[in-house]
Amino acid sequence: MSCSVNRNITGKFYGTSAGLSKGTYDQYNLELKSDSLFYFNIKIQDANPGCEGTWSLSHDTLLLKCDNVETITDMLSSGYMNKREHKFRIISKNKLKYEDRTVLKRKK
Repeated sequence: MSCSVNRNITGKFYGTSAGLSKGTYDQYNLELKSDSLFYFNIKIQDANPGCEGTWSLSHDTLLLKCDNVETITDMLSSGYMNKREHKFRIISKNKLKYEDRTVLKRKK
């Protein structure tokens, strides 16, 4: 990926997918900052797990690596995200695909 793509991929992205229970939806929010930091969270039925850390690009893949969590209390909270690495396929500068099922679009 070129530096111009790197600059264009920064911003806020949002997406939804069907939840586990009928009639519910999971909401995905991702913010990519120009200094290679990110914040990612998923709002699901009874929890709102999220993490922050650093992101990198490799070809058409965006990789998020969550920072380590310091305390057991944080790990046991409903805001803790068990999965510590996340991959997105870059569809365009305005669309990212998460886990081959959820498309996140750039917020305007």
